[in-house]
Amino acid sequence: MMFDFVILSRRNPSFIHKTTRASNLSRSDALRQLKNMSEVQFKELVFVYKAPKEYLPNEDKSIVEQAIRLLEYVEQKEEGFEPLLEVLAEIIQH
Repeated sequence: MMFDFVILSRRNPSFIHKTTRASNLSRSDALRQLKNMSEVQFKELVFVYKAPKEYLPNEDKSIVEQAIRLLEYVEQKEEGFEPLLEVLAEIIQH
């Protein structure tokens, strides 16, 4: 599935940095997307994506550490980043 993916700033969520295609996002792009989310958005992403808690560090860790662990889990899955990024795009756009 191809869709436009909007990268938003955590400091100013209405400011669009750039638009790209989810299937073209690299590992570093995906990390950049996740670490720019608010804590509430990140928790929503983990919940909606149904990421197993045993793959994630405690919530007292930084969002960057949590994002890295989430991406390491996602990389092990056959479908790769795209399903995670679809959920992310849905969360950011609402």
